[in-house]
Amino acid sequence: MDVPGIDNLSLLWSYLLLVIPLWLAWKWELGITSRALLAVFRMTLQLYLMGFYLGWIFRLNSPWLNLGWLAVMLLVANGAALRQRRLSYRLLFLPTLAGNLLVFVVTLGVFMLLVVRHADFFDARFLIPIGGMLLGNTMRGNIIALEHFYGSLRRDPGTYVTRLLLGATPAEASQPYLHEAMRLTVMPHIASVATVGIVSMPGMMTGQMLAGELPMGAIKYQIAMLIAVFSSMFLAAALSVLFSRARAFDAYGRLKPEVFR
Repeated sequence: MDVPGIDNLSLLWSYLLLVIPLWLAWKWELGITSRALLAVFRMTLQLYLMGFYLGWIFRLNSPWLNLGWLAVMLLVANGAALRQRRLSYRLLFLPTLAGNLLVFVVTLGVFMLLVVRHADFFDARFLIPIGGMLLGNTMRGNIIALEHFYGSLRRDPGTYVTRLLLGATPAEASQPYLHEAMRLTVMPHIASVATVGIVSMPGMMTGQMLAGELPMGAIKYQIAMLIAVFSSMFLAAALSVLFSRARAFDAYGRLKPEVFR
């Protein structure tokens, strides 16, 4: 089945869809018009650049190059999660990276070896898109978990201090904040998963069907990917908080001010 392509002129027509929303945003003085235009410009530029260098990576299809690109994606995703919440790179980058790396390697390995079962584990056509989907969702999970854990400790330290005074260790005293951060991290994904197939049609499944895959085959891939995304998001967020927590408190159990940039 031939997939109809989108040329540059056709792509330009898609930008017409922005006219009414942006006009309303300007008319209602929402203060987001320029930011939305900049975001669309950056998105377009970044995706075009991605198209160029991914085309180059796919043509070469070198295992070392593919693994190198995944490593770059992992480092960028880890840094972005800290930057979004204005948390200290010096204190938290390495522990959160360790948690993300551990979960990413295990999840990607299981998915590629037991689910995809492609003859070439390092084939760029599978390794990079699947790795990218896992990392993108992991980053979003980390942003929510780290923000709620450390942000809540700074905004409302009462529960934490009270538990310390009653003899709890810093790990025990901060446990309620961890539980709440994890709940807030996974609830949006659970709600999204619960409506897949009824309210929404996921991107991976849609892309496969556009490429000519039969619906049932695309659905099986999508189910496996949603499970992998949930597991990696949950475990990476949990390990990022747990590993970073060891460096975030001083010898007296107080949250270090330098955790926040």
